[in-house]
Amino acid sequence: MFVVFFFTGTILTSSCFFLCDSFAYASPTATTYLLVSPLAYVSNALGETFKIDVKVFNVENLHAFEFKLSYNTTLLDVVQVVQGPFFPPSPKSSIDKLEINETKGSVWFSVSLSNSTPSKNGDGTLASITLNVTFAPALPTKACCVLDLHDTMLYDNTMTAIVHYYTDGLYFWKSMLDDPDEDLFLDLTTQKGGTGIEEPSPPFSLGETVKLRARLTFGNVPEKNNLIGFEVLDPNNETVIIMAPFTDNNGVATIEFTIPYLLKNVGTWKAIAISEVKGKTAWDIIYFEVRVAVGGHIAPIEKTRLPTSQVDLYLFILPLFMIATLPVVIVYRRKHSVEC
Repeated sequence: MFVVFFFTGTILTSSCFFLCDSFAYASPTATTYLLVSPLAYVSNALGETFKIDVKVFNVENLHAFEFKLSYNTTLLDVVQVVQGPFFPPSPKSSIDKLEINETKGSVWFSVSLSNSTPSKNGDGTLASITLNVTFAPALPTKACCVLDLHDTMLYDNTMTAIVHYYTDGLYFWKSMLDDPDEDLFLDLTTQKGGTGIEEPSPPFSLGETVKLRARLTFGNVPEKNNLIGFEVLDPNNETVIIMAPFTDNNGVATIEFTIPYLLKNVGTWKAIAISEVKGKTAWDIIYFEVRVAVGGHIAPIEKTRLPTSQVDLYLFILPLFMIATLPVVIVYRRKHSVEC
């Protein structure tokens, strides 16, 4: 049985963070960067509210920050902007600027630590922004906009600017848009395939390592040293990984992670990649199925057949049994090799 990978890549002109301790993944280089999380949000109803976070990664000695975020004010309104938990609340920090301009469709936000508060290191959420869906086009009309992060500034405790990078987020009405034929192209695949639209590929199994590969080109020329945001969502649509490595000389950025032996991880997974080049934003999405390997074959499992705890225990014991028997096989093969 095979699973189909569905892709939707789109381009617009724009006006490692690790969430689950049970996942193993390849970390990007320790470069400071900002991300909008989630990378993509799809709304389904007029008047719906949703939250996005502006997150920082791999930062050292952060004492103050500032950013602007622009959006299509026909589609969205900002309801609220609040400081994130990365900086402590007042009086250890203060909000220096909070401006919401619905005419322009923009947010301007700035926060600094007090002189007596130590600077911060690591990863965390700088701010949370709540938006309201204000326009619902009639089907089949689709709508989307870039959640454009720009004019970002990070400062250390001497108010020296910290070098960093950033990438945008995306908003869609009802569904992600189809991929138009444009100069900027981002193709997200796995090590099992998926190049192009709706290409079939074998499924993954619990305990298997998934390698995501995003290739970015502009006018068929690879875009090197460009930040690409990755987000991976499990079958419950919960973000388990969000990170942003750089492309290599071939325009390729990669991440990898291992799927834990838990029943909740059986089902359809989704990964999103997004990047910006010369004022244009490109993205791609890939879906893949995760199943249980039985007798050397990847097979579906009915989640209702056994209680969750019982099945999870089975899935935990099974790989331990396989590991326990592995040395016996190795010793036997070594002995056989010596005798030959």
